[in-house]
Amino acid sequence: MYLDHVNGLKGVLLTFKDLVSVFQGTLMRTYGNSANSIPPIFDDRGFDMGIDIELKGDLYDYDELRKQLQNNGLDLIKCKRKLLCIVAKNNSDK
Repeated sequence: MYLDHVNGLKGVLLTFKDLVSVFQGTLMRTYGNSANSIPPIFDDRGFDMGIDIELKGDLYDYDELRKQLQNNGLDLIKCKRKLLCIVAKNNSDK
């Protein structure tokens, strides 16, 4: 995989995990500089296989990243979902 956030990405058989690593830099710039501020990313592609993809342009720009993903038949869509989760907290928090 070749990645340069300013000039783009070119990869063969990238997994969803590989793509998320690309998205995180962009999302940190969009939502804040903390990994905790990034909304969860879900894979709704419907398949587990890796993909060949080429994304051009400034991948730190959210709108540009979405445009490049759309050119490859993918997208990042903001949505609300119900999510079962476990939360750890201090015993003193009641």
